[in-house]
Parts: sequence; C-alpha cells; structure tokens
Amino acid sequence: MTYMEARMLVDDLKLLPQDPIEPEVVKPAEDIAEDIAEDIAADVAGEPALEEQAPGTPGQVSVTSDTLARPGSVASGKVNFSDGQQVAWFLDQMGQMRMVPPTPGYKPPQEDMEQVNQLMEREFQRLGF
Repeated sequence: MTYMEARMLVDDLKLLPQDPIEPEVVKPAEDIAEDIAEDIAADVAGEPALEEQAPGTPGQVSVTSDTLARPGSVASGKVNFSDGQQVAWFLDQMGQMRMVPPTPGYKPPQEDMEQVNQLMEREFQRLGF
C-alpha cells in the first residue's frame, strides 16, 4: 500500500491519527514502599482521635485489617495499643511488614509487642498469608 492509498483510506474512514502513547515508568519497590509509608502517616495524622473511632479501648491491644488494602500493599490495617494510640500497619509487595506511628518518634509499650505479634500472626492466617 502506498502513502497516498493509506492517506485516502484514512480520509474515507474519517480516522484521526493519535500521538503514540509513551510507556509508563515503573518505580522500584523501595520507592513505592516509602510513598505508601508517607501516605499512611498522612492518613493517620488526619484521622480523628481513637475515642471517636472506638475500634478498641485503652488498656486493650487489638489488630484490625482493612477491607480494601492500601494502594501498593498486599494487606493493611491498624493496631490499637494499650496506651490508647493507634498505629497503621501494612504488608508491602516484598513481604515486609511496616508500621506507621501516629506521631513521629512514638514508641509502643514493650509489654504489648508480644501480644501484637500473636494477633498479627492470627490476622495473617485469617487473610490467607
């Protein structure tokens, strides 16, 4: 087919040529995990206080998972510690679990960590991991 034949065919069919679509650049997994951690920190900072949400009570440790995982993560949710603080957690695509504290420098009570680990194991089993 010659150029003129192709041009006439395009004109007869009333087609409009489009610019080629550039391929999307894929970010490395480390950058995605950092972006997710920043997004979760921003979400946690903007959420209402724990008393207003009432998923757990101070003095009780609980783990919940989100119905729909955060973008870029395999699973996500929240942990309520005995001091009343709520921490967001997510499992990234590399299999690493990360926690995002409500405020920079927050350290959860050491007594709660063993119970949190047990609850997280149960939650992962429930989710099928």
